[in-house]
Amino acid sequence: MQESLEMGGLTYPIEDNLVKVPEALWRTLVADRGPNNISAPSWYHRACLHCLIHVTPNGGLSTGVLKEQSGTATTMVTLLKRVQQVVWNRKFLLSKSKKLFGLAPTNAQEGDSICILFGCSVPVVLRKMESETGTYYHFIGESYIHGIMTERFWNNFRWNSASILIWIK
Repeated sequence: MQESLEMGGLTYPIEDNLVKVPEALWRTLVADRGPNNISAPSWYHRACLHCLIHVTPNGGLSTGVLKEQSGTATTMVTLLKRVQQVVWNRKFLLSKSKKLFGLAPTNAQEGDSICILFGCSVPVVLRKMESETGTYYHFIGESYIHGIMTERFWNNFRWNSASILIWIK
């Protein structure tokens, strides 16, 4: 977990007086969504901050244990449930340029491509494959890339004749 937190912009070891969680990190942990698929509520940031206080020295965080502890605030429990839903069977990714941070399926590998396919609502991971008949792409799974699925991004984006836009190689 330590490496994932660092990829998300958090300095390690986590300081006791931590006052801010990098936006890319906390929004990625919840796929920028809250209850009933609404935009992530701003209080998620504060709840995430309180959860990170419980990260162990080796970088571990047991969301299940923390969620079940007596006295855990309901806001933290709500956040932890969402985090568990989002990160289940996912791993963190950071592009080679270090500009894109997000989550990918656990079987994604370095060298896979993050793509936006025309008609898909989320970026997907594809793996370039070679066969006797030519080159093709194997679908690995859906991903979450912080900042890609925002209205601001799409307002500035222009599709061209290509149906695949490769972001990471």
